Amino acid sequence: RPWAAVAGWGGGDGGPARKRAAIGAAPVEEAPSLASFALGLAPSAASDGALAETFAAAGAVLQQVFGTEGAALPFGSIIQGVHLDGSDLDLAFDVPGSSPDALEIGSNGKPDNTRQVAALRRVTSGLRGSRFRVIESRLYKHMKVPIIILGYRCPSGSEIEADFSVGTMFEGTQKGFTDRIVRRLLAHSPLALHMVRLVKLWAKVEKLNKAYDGYLNSLGWTLLVLYFLVQRGDFPASLMHEEEADEMGLGGDPSTLPPPLHAAGTEDDAPSGEDLADFFEWVAGWENWWPQELPAVDEESEKTNGITGGAWGISLVDSMVVEVPRASKAWPDTSPFFIEDPGVRLATQRSENVARSLKTGTWAATLVRATAAAEALRAESEAAAGESGSPSAWCAELQRGLETEKAAKVLAPGGQGQPQQPWGQQPPPGGGQPWQRPPWQATGPVPPGHAPPAGLVRPGNFVGGCGGCGFGGGCGA
Repeated sequence: RPWAAVAGWGGGDGGPARKRAAIGAAPVEEAPSLASFALGLAPSAASDGALAETFAAAGAVLQQVFGTEGAALPFGSIIQGVHLDGSDLDLAFDVPGSSPDALEIGSNGKPDNTRQVAALRRVTSGLRGSRFRVIESRLYKHMKVPIIILGYRCPSGSEIEADFSVGTMFEGTQKGFTDRIVRRLLAHSPLALHMVRLVKLWAKVEKLNKAYDGYLNSLGWTLLVLYFLVQRGDFPASLMHEEEADEMGLGGDPSTLPPPLHAAGTEDDAPSGEDLADFFEWVAGWENWWPQELPAVDEESEKTNGITGGAWGISLVDSMVVEVPRASKAWPDTSPFFIEDPGVRLATQRSENVARSLKTGTWAATLVRATAAAEALRAESEAAAGESGSPSAWCAELQRGLETEKAAKVLAPGGQGQPQQPWGQQPPPGGGQPWQRPPWQATGPVPPGHAPPAGLVRPGNFVGGCGGCGFGGGCGA
């Protein structure tokens, strides 16, 4: 539920007891403290072991299909070190003898994914006899980066979802480079690690983390937390230039996944309710520190170089709001909020916007919920007067949201809780069911309970992620 819809929070009277009771939380003494809840979000050893096993099995499949040069490059939250139990495994691979670039341009000047689709079909054809099954194939012609989603059944009975794509480079930047930059910063701050996990979980529970729906993606929330802490003086952004010993795998071994960060942490490492409230208030009040006027543009340079005009953006590399190129194509409801991708910036000196899918309506809705979260955290922290158990009701609400998410995943068609068909009864290799836009989203009217923010759904809205890549914004590209 949105925080704003929780009775007694974000204004009104009734006191802390009423606020806790209003959300139907478990008794306060049974709810986790913020510190213990934050530490409890770290993946279990069994979960990390399952991920490692899936990664090794993926490498074996690629070698079986493409020979000894077949290898998987992991990227995403697992490389950053902020993944949760049940997180998916994002993998990219190169086809021996072909370009490592995930984006190819055809003779007509448009993206051509023919080579990538053919390689992914070869992978699905090579799954027989393995523990992998095809969950979904996103091999549409318009996708810049097509993917296949596979499920790996571990001997323990758990299943890990692995997303495969072709090409370890995207527009001059290696996949996972931004994730390694994030890891380098988090390696120096346990507080930052736990704060990123909490904020990402909050955004997930509040349904504020899907780029396809016009919201800020998970990478965007991670970069926002890091930028906030850099601005607060917790650590310098220059640490992003110092390689972390295990960022390419344990001891630098690329055939393994990076180990967990700060695995032996204590409750003193976790952020306080005040830390989180400060962050949410900072986000909600972004217009107070965002430049109100666009930067001036040299008209002569604009004519010569085709520059479309200046804009502002958050730069973690520069630790400040800097001038960035204005988007060449934008919808009328595109938000001006800009978060520079530090990996793309360091690799190519270009400013790429991680928040390019953000809409004015969805951003406004996000700010309302951030304000409500800050008020709830602040009220509980003040009522507890520094007790270690605060803010327990906020944690309890997140816990319920997390459990609901897990239950929905298990009960979904093809989910871990559903009977799995043997390989021979599954769809033919590479033939997963194509994703279909919900009828109400394409043609209206919108049924009750499904209404998106104003201006979000429009004719011609793209399918397949933030930039048509199929990752829904999780790719960071």
